[in-house]
Amino acid sequence: MLGKTAKKFKQILDLSQKIVPLYLKIVHLLNTLIKSSMKQIVSVLFLLIFSTVLLFAQNYPIGNRSITYTDAARSNRSVAVVVQYPATAAGTDVAFAAGTFPVVIFGHGFAMSGDNYDNIGQALVPQGYVVVLVNTETSLFGTSHGNFAGDLAFMAQKMQSENSTSTSPFFQKLTNKTAIMGHSMGGGATILAAANNTQIATTVTLAPAETDPSSISAALNTKVPSLVVVGEDDCVVPAADGPTPIYNNFTGIPKAFVSIINGNHCNFSDGSSFNCNFGEGSSGCSNSYIDQQHAAMNAAIFPWLNYWLKGNCTALSTFVTTIGGAAYNQTQTKTSLLNFGGRDLAVCQGSGAQFESYAGGSNYVWSPATGLSATNIARPTATPSATTTYTVNFTNSNGCAVSDQVVVTVNALPAAAISSSVAPVGSTVTVCGTTGTQLQAQPSGNGYTYRWFKNGVFTGYTVTGGTVKKAGTYTVEVTRTSTGCKKMSAPLTIVVNPCKNEGEASELEFTTLVAEVYPIPAHNQLTINYSSSSTVQLSIVDLLGRTVSMQQLPEGTQQSNLDISQLSAGQYMLLMNNGTEIVSKNIVVQ
Repeated sequence: MLGKTAKKFKQILDLSQKIVPLYLKIVHLLNTLIKSSMKQIVSVLFLLIFSTVLLFAQNYPIGNRSITYTDAARSNRSVAVVVQYPATAAGTDVAFAAGTFPVVIFGHGFAMSGDNYDNIGQALVPQGYVVVLVNTETSLFGTSHGNFAGDLAFMAQKMQSENSTSTSPFFQKLTNKTAIMGHSMGGGATILAAANNTQIATTVTLAPAETDPSSISAALNTKVPSLVVVGEDDCVVPAADGPTPIYNNFTGIPKAFVSIINGNHCNFSDGSSFNCNFGEGSSGCSNSYIDQQHAAMNAAIFPWLNYWLKGNCTALSTFVTTIGGAAYNQTQTKTSLLNFGGRDLAVCQGSGAQFESYAGGSNYVWSPATGLSATNIARPTATPSATTTYTVNFTNSNGCAVSDQVVVTVNALPAAAISSSVAPVGSTVTVCGTTGTQLQAQPSGNGYTYRWFKNGVFTGYTVTGGTVKKAGTYTVEVTRTSTGCKKMSAPLTIVVNPCKNEGEASELEFTTLVAEVYPIPAHNQLTINYSSSSTVQLSIVDLLGRTVSMQQLPEGTQQSNLDISQLSAGQYMLLMNNGTEIVSKNIVVQ
């Protein structure tokens, strides 16, 4: 049973979750009434309001312990940490407060240490969290992102082990819910540590940087709910360089992206790092607004962690209301994938797609059952005959009841066919070898791409049509570019008159430079099948006309795999130039 004091503090904390959105609405009203030159006053007012609410909501003094653990699985690597925890009184090695608490493992930025993040512990520990500040890889030189990620993953496992060890100061003081959190390099290392890691409940990254190995690539294997928070004015790790590609690659559901207006890179810490401040200052960015940035950051982090680590079933709606609402003047946010069902899907007629829904729950019920591979699993495959809205109900890992909807749009296949300048008899066209026949793919025009086949083998030709002088059975695959839906035509057999077969020099006189590009849309890689009598200059151009990638391809009939993992999501033009001809392809990067 909670004591009276603890109950009172809990009541205050619950009340604060209701008060914060109200105060934010007040700030929004004031901000609309005050001229733009006075907006800083509004920011200060927001800070005072939010800080006051947190002050009244604080439950626990902060205790701390400095410990060095040994990771036997990595050649007895030493992992130094500072653990901050809810205590009976503030101080070093003091007694734990009564109760059990979730754990947040925190990774520092480059050339920084856990000592530069007192603001994290001061914000989270009083609210009933254990914060583990990892103090490895602090040097300016020889920093290993992989080792740092290993340290974060090790501590996530180690703290759970400590909870069950009777001689540990953390014995029976920790819940089974753990988050990994980090800033800059530590944010990138967080993603590396979270990839394929089933021991953590969520990740929170502050301006996460690209790392070596790649945190952007690792995000594809991060299957837990993830929050990314960035500063709008970050000159060290701009959103486009690391945070946005990481966010886009997350496969875990839900996920969210918050951008703090006037926020910079170093102000996610307590501002005490000379290295960080010097680096950002050298980049021309200001490090003012630190208190406002902390308030904005905490307003995002608190409800997110309360939901995923404490099982507060209303906290996610608080997150959406507070961060995603127009009243929150400090941030802009993407919350489109906060839904548990995952994103809406589009399929081609006769094809299916697997739902991207949250996979950490139980007792799944999907309806209607039409077109579903199963109705009682997390991610069934949907193959509806017409556009259908599916509803899923389940219990998530926190014990919270969840309901969501996913729309599966069914796109029609193109009406693929072949027309001939020589009238066919049934499915056969008889021609003279000297003149042949003009074959044309249908439908033709913009919005379609083509692949021609002879006797079931791809010819390398991707044009609308051309002259055929060789005998064989021809088909064409037509793809509607807007949907990616494709269909193969009925076969058309060409028979060459044996009395007039001289001069059969060419099979398909379409072009001398042919290319096939797939898949479209693409994610990390494009495959290019092409045929050219000379070297090909390949370029990728964005919608602003800027060349974002360039390379040479050798002559001949070749297949080339093009790495596009560094490209941001969007539309591009792929240009292939062999000196005499130019082939262009529209590509979409997801």
